[in-house]
Amino acid sequence: MQLGHGFSLTANYAQTFNPPSISVVTIDYATPPASTSDGYDLGLRYILPGGRLTASLSRYSSTTANNTTTQPPGFSNFNVLLGTTSIANDVVGASTPAAWACCPRRGGRRGQSASRGTELEIVANLTRQWRLTLNYGSADSTQNNTYQNTAPGSRQ
Repeated sequence: MQLGHGFSLTANYAQTFNPPSISVVTIDYATPPASTSDGYDLGLRYILPGGRLTASLSRYSSTTANNTTTQPPGFSNFNVLLGTTSIANDVVGASTPAAWACCPRRGGRRGQSASRGTELEIVANLTRQWRLTLNYGSADSTQNNTYQNTAPGSRQ
């Protein structure tokens, strides 16, 4: 949207839907839910008459629900852990309740991520052959409930 005198506003909103890969299963062989995300970008741009200088300032934010991540290091052989018997239980093939504590119930917590940041870019066309670009960006990204199927306390 043109504001006049070389200024303009920019805006974008986006959504995604990513079905899980057929090769990805949880540790209890369930199919994880689809990953969904949404985000936006807002910006202000200035173009000097003649196009010799362009400056843009933008702000972005996005969130993602139901991230699919691989197992963390050290969690690759659940069958051995689940088949382990306790010292107090001498029944062959009986597993210990402590072994099941790390496993999720269906519909447990799901991974989430969020990011937001600011970007500033200034481009000066010094001559027809020389361009000078200055770029600054800051980002704040977080992940919650990663490895939700193996994290302590995932049995809610």
